[in-house]
Formats: sequence, C-alpha cells, structure tokens
Amino acid sequence: MHHRRVAQLAQQQDAKASAVAAEASALAQLDQTRTSIVALVGRLQKQLRAEEIAGIGRIFQGRAHVSYGSWAGLFLRTMGVSGCHSNMVALVSWQVAEFTQAAWNPLADTLAMSGSTSFNSVGVQNYVSLDQGLQATRFTLVNGSLLT
Repeated sequence: MHHRRVAQLAQQQDAKASAVAAEASALAQLDQTRTSIVALVGRLQKQLRAEEIAGIGRIFQGRAHVSYGSWAGLFLRTMGVSGCHSNMVALVSWQVAEFTQAAWNPLADTLAMSGSTSFNSVGVQNYVSLDQGLQATRFTLVNGSLLT
C-alpha cells in the first residue's frame, strides 16, 4: 500500500511538473508574440508620418473638433492629472475606439448640457464648444452617469 501511494505521489508530481512546463512554454510564446507585435507597430509607425495619421482623424471628425492628441492633453489638464505618455496613449486609444463625429465629444459622452443636441439614437451629445465637451466628459467620469 505504501508503494502505491508513493507511485501516486510521483505521478502527481510528474503531472504538476508537466503543467508548470506547459505554462512556462505558453508564457514564453506570449512574450515572443508581444515582442513581435511591438516590433511590427514600431515599423508601421516609421512608415506612417504623424501628420498623416492626425490628418485621418481631422478629416473624419469635421470642424467641431481638435486633434485626438490635442483633446487628450486638454482633457488631462481639465482633470488635473498628469499628461504623461501613458495617459495620453490611453485617451487617444479611447478616442480612436469611439471613432465618433459627435461635436466636441470624442469619447461619445451622453451627458446633456445646456444647448447640446443628440448626435445619435443612444443619446451621444453634440456639444456647443470644446470647453463644454471637456467639462461634460469630466463630470461624467467624476460623477458617473446620471440615469433617471
């Protein structure tokens, strides 16, 4: 009976060692994939000039907008937080993900403000000015959605 338990424990240890090895291999593959993606993005950034990328956003958005990066910087100042690279990347990525033409509202906020109008059927607002859009977005992030 003692030998059978020892054999079972040995099998369990082997299974655990195999699982740990498989996990290490998977993590190594993920790390290699991440490294490849970072290298690819770096090559793509070198191929596309910054002004071309910014131009795509301006053409899509229309006149009632500033560039994604400009809005992100202004919004971070409005929030009183750091304009560090990570914060800028997060905000610009969010703007790109929303990809909206709502006036002065690149994060597709639904908070109605004085004079704002609905951009779409879910209530995303067209704000009357850059400052109103910044303030509405700040209010929403600080206070949450005002559902009635």
